[in-house]
Parts: sequence; structure tokens; C-alpha cells
Amino acid sequence: MRSYLRAFMLATAMSSLSAIDSRLSAQDVDPCALITMTEAAQILGKPEILKAKAMPPQDGTCGYLGAPFDVHTEILKSPAGWSAMVKKQIQEKKAEAVEKIGDEAAFTTDGNGDFVMTSRKGNRLVTVTMFSNRTTLAEAKPKLVKLLTAAVSKVR
Repeated sequence: MRSYLRAFMLATAMSSLSAIDSRLSAQDVDPCALITMTEAAQILGKPEILKAKAMPPQDGTCGYLGAPFDVHTEILKSPAGWSAMVKKQIQEKKAEAVEKIGDEAAFTTDGNGDFVMTSRKGNRLVTVTMFSNRTTLAEAKPKLVKLLTAAVSKVR
């Protein structure tokens, strides 16, 4: 449930900054389809994820029991507003730009200290969070790049 609380906190914070339209949140994309158990097991090097149970998607967030990550997706009402917010966070050193994923992407940590990588592709936002109590920063970043790349590649 921690991942759902974090996703709620992230969505709440971003909605005030980027005018997210919660009515359209993830209506046409199943977040569990963005990163399959097979992809997660391979990228994370954790074959036990293949036997994990997917938690029912809630508010655009999907997680697998026992997996050290979750994936969230939603529609942005104002992609330009979100882009401006991310650029400001990068300038203020609160986030790092990530190249070659979607139209733009960034890495940061959330209020729990978990590692978060988010990408915008058109008006679709995709976020992958890895839990800091299950991995290190050095391990998380390259895995987040692979997980987010896999997820964003499925977004039209």
C-alpha cells in the first residue's frame, strides 16, 4: 500500500504544479501492461517476480507483490506546464534530466527517499518508482532507465 500512498502524494503534488486532469487519468492505458512481470524479472534480475501477483491497478498505478518498483501513468492536461515545472526542478538541482526516453524525462527522489524516473510522451506521463529500502541509488538509476524505456515504448 506504500506505493499507492506515494503515487497519491506524487499525483497530488504534480496536479497543483502541472494541471493534471485526474478525470482522464489512465483511462486508456493499463499501467500493468506497461511493464510486464517478464520484463521486470529480466531487467531487475529477479526471476521470482515471474510468480508475483499484480496488485489491481488503482488510480493509474500498478505494482507487483514483492517487486521493488511500481509504475504509474496518467494524462497531462498541460504538457507545457509539466515541462516548465520539470525544467525548473532541473535548474534548481532538484531533478536530473534523462535523455532519450519519450519527449522528455527526469530523475528525482520523492518524499520517502524513493527513486523516481518520469517521462512525458505527448500528453501521457509515465513514472516508475523504485523503493529505496530495496535498492541503492547506484543500482536503481540504470534499472529505472530500462524499466521506463520499456514502459514508454508502449505508449502511443
